[in-house]
Amino acid sequence: MRQHVTPTENPSRRLFRAFSAPVALLAALALAPAALADSAAATAEKAGALSWEDDYEKALERAQKENKYILLDFYTDWCGWCKRLDRDVFAQESFQKAAAQVIGVKVNAEKNRPLAQRFQVSSYPRLFFLDKQGRTLERIKGYVNLQEFTNLVGQVQSGNSEFQRLRAAAADPNNIQAIHSFATFLTETDQLEESIPYWQQVHDISLERLFNAPESTAHQYFHRRALLNLGTAFTRAGLADVGKQNLQEVTLTYSGTNEAAEALLALAEIETAAGNLKEAATHLQTLAQEYPRTRANRASQPLRLKLRNSGGGAQ
Repeated sequence: MRQHVTPTENPSRRLFRAFSAPVALLAALALAPAALADSAAATAEKAGALSWEDDYEKALERAQKENKYILLDFYTDWCGWCKRLDRDVFAQESFQKAAAQVIGVKVNAEKNRPLAQRFQVSSYPRLFFLDKQGRTLERIKGYVNLQEFTNLVGQVQSGNSEFQRLRAAAADPNNIQAIHSFATFLTETDQLEESIPYWQQVHDISLERLFNAPESTAHQYFHRRALLNLGTAFTRAGLADVGKQNLQEVTLTYSGTNEAAEALLALAEIETAAGNLKEAATHLQTLAQEYPRTRANRASQPLRLKLRNSGGGAQ
């Protein structure tokens, strides 16, 4: 095909045009992979897929803006089941599609101990589905296969989570076991203030039943669990004096129980926070002498060290 040259076009300009076309083509080919990758990413984002963050607070902000759930995944570098979960579940296309409305957060529990302690994580893998406000909806302990995990995603998204099932059962004012289970769930998932009305129900029902059957070990159990958890919940809500009253009642009424040991530790923590180091040391001394083999006494070691370093005198 003959090229048409305008009268004003000189030979050097025509030569430039001849070379510029293949150069432009080569540039387009060089950029093609990046453009295709961007296009694929945009397509995936549009189609929806589980995306991962490593910052819990950032994920929470995203969840609120995007109206999504959060999947909080606590792992360690040495956890083989955690690696298997990544490979056999999270990397699978079917799970990615099922979790399109979920923001994943991976947390190395050994590098972010405060967050792991907040969620009471002690084994791995340990996972939590949260709503966009950060409220726990479902807890997953250990490895769960692809089908089971995909079903869990569907249940959470359809409103059939552990949180919702327990709350529905707790609506029966006569079912103290169901109310206790939901209150325990709220406490274990760091929703202490929300747990107060449910623990109060457990307290009132068990106390009323104790009037008729004071020797009932079941009623005693519910009563002391309610007192202990009301003590810690009221303290978290800024009502330390009310919290202390409940905790002191546990130590006096239910001496010799694990709840009494936990109450002594909680009292020591309250007094330490208030700067009453001698009172805190006294509670810890009683804990060590009367409950030496309890979990509460073992858990008291960091507080004892803190008091020693501050001159509180705890041994």
